Amino acid sequence: MTILKTTFYCVLLLCFDIHASNADSGQVLRFEASPFRDAELNCDFDDNITPRPGDFVLNDYAIMSSDYGNRYGIVSIKNTSSGQRILNETYIVAIFGDCVRRLPALFSKTFSGNEQITITIPFGFNRFPILKLYMGERK
Repeated sequence: MTILKTTFYCVLLLCFDIHASNADSGQVLRFEASPFRDAELNCDFDDNITPRPGDFVLNDYAIMSSDYGNRYGIVSIKNTSSGQRILNETYIVAIFGDCVRRLPALFSKTFSGNEQITITIPFGFNRFPILKLYMGERK
């Protein structure tokens, strides 16, 4: 009887552990489609936040989000200068589904001359999805 009882409690604890690990499934990040990636967006409520011009080029990106509204961009960025440059949150902007532009959370990444890096950039919590990411390039 004791072995059966012990087995029952082990199975019960295992079930609680599995349920607890599934409880945070809303935190799991999923890739989102970017249908406006190449579109020119002219929003009514545009607050005209623009990225700082620099020697960086946004080669490619993908958007990720959680069910709770945590938003991220995985970006592939190239430093087009022959010298070292520091990328930070002022160089990239996201346009959200409510047509509001937002800078990402604070970050800093050093690039060597002509280096290309892929990094994950957090844009915080928002109930609207990210429609598009863009950078300011020197003219």
